Amino acid sequence: ADRGVLLLTSDAGLLMLAEATVDATGVRVQLRERPVSADDLPESVVQYVTRTQETVILDDAWTSDRFSTDVYIRRAHARSILCLPLMKQGRLVAVLYLENHLAPGVFTPARIAVLQVLAPQAAMSLENSRLYRELELREAKIRRLVDANIVGVAITGLKVAGSEALFPAIAAGADGLIIEVHND
Repeated sequence: ADRGVLLLTSDAGLLMLAEATVDATGVRVQLRERPVSADDLPESVVQYVTRTQETVILDDAWTSDRFSTDVYIRRAHARSILCLPLMKQGRLVAVLYLENHLAPGVFTPARIAVLQVLAPQAAMSLENSRLYRELELREAKIRRLVDANIVGVAITGLKVAGSEALFPAIAAGADGLIIEVHND
């Protein structure tokens, strides 16, 4: 492949996270975090993979019955295309898109098999990275609250079911924590 793109799922849809290109001078990797557009990738291929969670392999994208009319394929002259969903526990985590502009049939069964073996590990790593990033954001938010010297937090309108004896036990285990329960 002379171009590869990693697409990450998000609440806003797919985001282009990284793009790698190969030319005579070597490999160039660009980190990005922006929405996918028809200028970047063949939308019909990416949408199909996202919707069906199936791998798409186009030995010759120009002659493919299903995707040959895609504007990107015609404009970018992509020949061989491989678009692979990265799944974790039945959920789409990311999409790996690879293309070759020079020759048809670049993605052989052996190469595809290697990618399919590595895909679950990549999906797990990406999901763990996402969870860690969310944890860091939450921790930073809590630190900002603590640094701002928040004196107290009030929760009103809360219905508490169970024994009131439980609350002093919780409060006893935390220095400086005051829990006041009012059953109105």
